[in-house]
Amino acid sequence: MMTLLETKEWMNDLWNILVDVNICRENSARMIKSVYENEKSIKKSGFFYQYSFQLKFILAIQLSKILQDNDNQNGISISWYEG
Repeated sequence: MMTLLETKEWMNDLWNILVDVNICRENSARMIKSVYENEKSIKKSGFFYQYSFQLKFILAIQLSKILQDNDNQNGISISWYEG
């Protein structure tokens, strides 16, 4: 059983992960949509090309923190299966 303090800390960590996921989602959506003239060619440049991969990496890491079943969750299991 988790204490109130552990629950608050866990919820705070979960909130921060969800904020990161939302930022990645919003930034990825903006990378796909072109608003300005010549924007597509700029997005193919080195920085933005690397940035799109970084967004995917951050998203994968943050989602894995939520979906993994491990001992650091102090008895909280969000996993959809028992493995």
